[in-house]
Amino acid sequence: MARIEIQKTMFVDGKEVHVSERAPVTDAAHLPFANRPIMGLLLAGIVALLPSVSASKEPMPVLIYDRPPYYVRQAGGNFAGLVGAPVTKAFERAGIPFVWTTALFHTHLEEIRADDRAVCATGWFKTKEREEYARFTIPVYQDRPLTVVGRSDNQQLWALTFEELISQPNIKMLAQIDFSFGEEIDGMIEASGLTVRLTATGPEANLERIVSGFEDFLLISPEELSVTIDQVFGSEQLITRSFKDIPFGNTRHIICSKSVSEDQIRLLNKAIAESQ
Repeated sequence: MARIEIQKTMFVDGKEVHVSERAPVTDAAHLPFANRPIMGLLLAGIVALLPSVSASKEPMPVLIYDRPPYYVRQAGGNFAGLVGAPVTKAFERAGIPFVWTTALFHTHLEEIRADDRAVCATGWFKTKEREEYARFTIPVYQDRPLTVVGRSDNQQLWALTFEELISQPNIKMLAQIDFSFGEEIDGMIEASGLTVRLTATGPEANLERIVSGFEDFLLISPEELSVTIDQVFGSEQLITRSFKDIPFGNTRHIICSKSVSEDQIRLLNKAIAESQ
């Protein structure tokens, strides 16, 4: 005897629970509308929906890359760290299955923007431009104020403010592709006409470029600098500068493609808020 399967998805104590019920098709004859033509359409609709219900069981890919102390790879492919740990907790508490997917950092926003599938990425700053093509959760972490790093023999670094530093002629800054320093700093850089050279390399290689004199300075968070500086050849030639016109650190968020539903974002926001 043919049977139909009806699947229901619920959240119990923050965990996703799938319940399946199977019933003979003939039992449907006892329904009030059983003898109407619409019954066949209803059964066809239930069957058509089954693949999409099954697809909801697929874990959400969450893009990430190695970047201590924010994202620290663990055994078994998991990630911890200042941002990795609270993101893990948020997905687990929200009851949304997920899988860490390592990818080069400059490809994250490309995939989010393409919106070819439901996908998220970890620890990105929220900007107006990114909000046009992505969904953001509430913050999972807030950085300390950014630090300027340059060579100790570079007299340009002794400016009194960051605005004065970037307004000097012929000064060159190094930055990573697709990185934002927050809307206030981004705006100051754009208004100054500063020469910014972009790179796809990580903080260690970028600091070594500063040591070699290819660029004059870069901006980096104190958290990241603390775990990177000892690995840089020639680091004794570097100095750090803090400026009062650099605002408090930016907030880091989970960023997702528009294919991720608003309901899923609400679940993540609730989980993040309850964990803080």
